[in-house]
Amino acid sequence: MENQYDFLFKILIIGDSGVGKTCILSRFTKNNFIEKHITTSGLEFNNKILKVDNRPIKLQIWDTSGLETSQNYYKGALGIIITYDISDINSFEDVRNYMTSIDIYSPNDTCKVLVGNKSDKIDRAVSYQEGQSLAEEFGIEFFETSAKEQKNIDKVFDYLSKEILKSKSK
Repeated sequence: MENQYDFLFKILIIGDSGVGKTCILSRFTKNNFIEKHITTSGLEFNNKILKVDNRPIKLQIWDTSGLETSQNYYKGALGIIITYDISDINSFEDVRNYMTSIDIYSPNDTCKVLVGNKSDKIDRAVSYQEGQSLAEEFGIEFFETSAKEQKNIDKVFDYLSKEILKSKSK
């Protein structure tokens, strides 16, 4: 049956407004790209079932408004995608603030990845190496993505799902 799954994983996509969180969610769950920026007010979420090690896993993916300052956003999250826009240095610098909130509000074993989104843009403000170095500093995996070109979107969710499943099996 379509509605049967072995696990439910709550995953948050966090980052500054305009970094492409909604586009990542839409591309992954609906294979759709939203060309015009629509500001998320509050919280939106969508679901997708993946097969991980031949096990159906339901991902409940939350797209936040960029105001992740409350414990309620993080409650029950098993995975967090911290996102910045590679053409916006301020969104990259704000990653540290999000990591501080994650440290305060989520358990130590929460799986995290850093995502530099909009890699299709030519007006890059953050190099790949800078993103990689920041991820290494925090001890997390790094991906550059483009929701517009569907680059590495599935890889992010596949990686996160496998890591969460691995941590659940311990």
